[in-house]
Amino acid sequence: PAVIEETESGNQLELLAGTTSKYYRFDKEHYEQSMKDGKVIFLDFHADWCPICLREKPGILDAFNELNNENVVGYEVHYNDGKTTEDEEEMAKKYGITYQHTKVVIGKNGEAMLKSLEAFSKVKILEEINKAANQ
Repeated sequence: PAVIEETESGNQLELLAGTTSKYYRFDKEHYEQSMKDGKVIFLDFHADWCPICLREKPGILDAFNELNNENVVGYEVHYNDGKTTEDEEEMAKKYGITYQHTKVVIGKNGEAMLKSLEAFSKVKILEEINKAANQ
């Protein structure tokens, strides 16, 4: 069963991984607050039917469970599947996403520092997040 947290306005937020560093099912309000707070943000544009996405997910969860940085947050953003919301479609447009399994890392300044279609391992995820967190 999913762990549910609440946003300041009372929206329910599904926590997928992490204790200090958090990885959530995308929530626009929480994302916008994370941007305001200057957090490093990892976005995984994910589709339930995508074999690459399914292969990567355990590594993403492991990375966030291992990462111990309260200034980092991640979101699984559904793209082009039955769970995709309007807010998620908006995010895909904002970052010019054309394929599922695209990862975006946003730096503390709110700028996208990385956009990649490459399949990421746990090590690569940690490397990219730490690079952004240390800038």
